[in-house]
Amino acid sequence: MSANNNKEHKKPLTNRGIVTLKPGEVRADTAQHTGLRVACGKEGRKSFIYRFRSPVTQKLVQITLGHYPEMSLLDARSEHRRLKLIREKGECPKLYLQKARESEQADLQKAEAEEAENRFQVHDLVELYLTGHVESKNVNGKIISGARNRKGQEEVRRTLEFDVTKVIGNIPASALTKKDVTELISRIISRGAPVQAGNVMRELNAAYEYAIGTGKLDDEFINPVEQAKKTLIRAHKGKLTAKKKSRYLSEKELREFLFWLPKSGFSQTQKNVLYLALFTGARTGEVCNAEWSEIDLKNAVWQIPDPKNSIPRSVQLSRQAVSLLTNLKKVNGFYPFQTSVKKRPLKQKSLTETLWALRNPKKVAYNRKYSVEQLAPKFLDGWAPHDLRRTVKTGLARMQCPYEVSEAVLGHVQQGMEGVYNQHRFEPQCREWLQTWCDYLDSL
Repeated sequence: MSANNNKEHKKPLTNRGIVTLKPGEVRADTAQHTGLRVACGKEGRKSFIYRFRSPVTQKLVQITLGHYPEMSLLDARSEHRRLKLIREKGECPKLYLQKARESEQADLQKAEAEEAENRFQVHDLVELYLTGHVESKNVNGKIISGARNRKGQEEVRRTLEFDVTKVIGNIPASALTKKDVTELISRIISRGAPVQAGNVMRELNAAYEYAIGTGKLDDEFINPVEQAKKTLIRAHKGKLTAKKKSRYLSEKELREFLFWLPKSGFSQTQKNVLYLALFTGARTGEVCNAEWSEIDLKNAVWQIPDPKNSIPRSVQLSRQAVSLLTNLKKVNGFYPFQTSVKKRPLKQKSLTETLWALRNPKKVAYNRKYSVEQLAPKFLDGWAPHDLRRTVKTGLARMQCPYEVSEAVLGHVQQGMEGVYNQHRFEPQCREWLQTWCDYLDSL
């Protein structure tokens, strides 16, 4: 710009003057607004510029304040005054704005991170843990095994979906508190399922650790389940883990049990599960999950493909067991022990939950009423459905059944070198002794 042109424009900026600016022209403000300029670019876009000497580097620096008419002349002068005061305090306005932008960007990123955390709810955390760690997955046609076997995967999913997702699933995972966890676990204990409460606490704790490890939650995030664990264990005095039990039904108790079971408060499907567990020595969980495709009624054999010890085994069926299953075959579909509504296998934990209700009828949350004869009798104190398995083992021993055969009945694997070299399954002997056992039950 020529010297004459500079002198010509030594006047305060006006809106009219800005409007008439041509591409390439620059006009400066005057008086207290010295340093404020407006420049017109090649495309006719007009920009407000603050030009000054940096008090830090002593070099000429300029900052674009905004564009006209989006930023008015009045707003440009106001911003100019603000930055000029910053300069007079010995700070470079350009560095000041740069720091302000960085701080604003950091705040924005923090807000976005917090929003993302709020969107990441407990049900998302559970699903991440199940699909990313617990369950097997198909990657480009290759099956990558999960952390649990097939039945274990199904049980963990049922546990978390029923006792976690349905109850606290919509709470942001980062907002769950120690109090929330304590109340959740205590509610499960109060319904008579302390071992289930321990399972929920263990799996939810692992889900949080997995979310932290995968970066879904910040490294500095404090796991609320870990916080609640000591309080819960102290408050419930170790009730959150399964204790080694020795309970079984004596001959007298077994007679009373068989007399009470038909009129008990268990559903008919639950009664049938208990009967077959008593006839076979199988785990109640194995009975609940049985499928008709595994049962050969003609040859009286039940093939369990994926038992607890992961070794498939054959359960020999007595005449009593075949009779029970034959009657069920007439009315049930895919599963011998299925629920009446969803037609899915009966959940094993429903047995312990019902037993708790039969012992604590006044604490039952729903309006179910039991008659006196349906309630659990006193002699069953301390007894659990799984104890039927121990009852079968003890009864066979009392009848002089060889140890190796009774172990084979339960599907136990021999330990040490004997288990390595002796692969005999004693199936004919198992059939003989299970028939003897069931005939004995009939005699009671």
